[in-house]
Amino acid sequence: MPTPRAYHHGNLRQTLLNAAVELAEEVGAEHLSLRELARRVGVAPSAPYRHFASRKALLTAVAEEATERLRIGMLTGVAAHRQQGLEQLQALGEAYLDWAEQHPMHFRVVSARDQIDYAVASGMAQRNQELRDLTVQALTLAQQQGAVQRFDPQTLAVLARATVYGLARMQTDGHFAQWGVDPATGWQSARELLGVFVGLLAKTGEATQKG
Repeated sequence: MPTPRAYHHGNLRQTLLNAAVELAEEVGAEHLSLRELARRVGVAPSAPYRHFASRKALLTAVAEEATERLRIGMLTGVAAHRQQGLEQLQALGEAYLDWAEQHPMHFRVVSARDQIDYAVASGMAQRNQELRDLTVQALTLAQQQGAVQRFDPQTLAVLARATVYGLARMQTDGHFAQWGVDPATGWQSARELLGVFVGLLAKTGEATQKG
């Protein structure tokens, strides 16, 4: 069992958030304990409650931080491909997979809506809307460029998110092996499969142009 860290000064809220991710990786988000978290950080058992009223409030804050990290990654990806809608879509998907691979507990917490209070997570809802808008904008641009069939971009955006979420979930939960994908290279396979999905959208666009 890890040795408790003595907390002296600084941003206790952020320290608790960081320690919560570490503890959740060990025991699972559903078994996270504020009392154990306080022990790990080296503060009084009551200290975490000054910042988080409950375990759900703590995990909601973790989810808020996670979606901000995802937002930054996706914005960075889009910025490198401002002229091509299909390349933007690929970059958005790769940024999502990068985030899920590099921060698996963030991915799990954001995915576990029964563990967080999404109704009060205004920042999380706002960021999710921004990411949806980015996806729709990329698809709309790709359609304007004749690269993707003129199908409702809002619907295609849902399909795109479902694709990357599903790929990340299969790798994180260990389902790839059942489908003949080596878990050791699962994230690389997920990126390749994302490319297949984007390629299918592009082929659809080409077929529409020829028709």
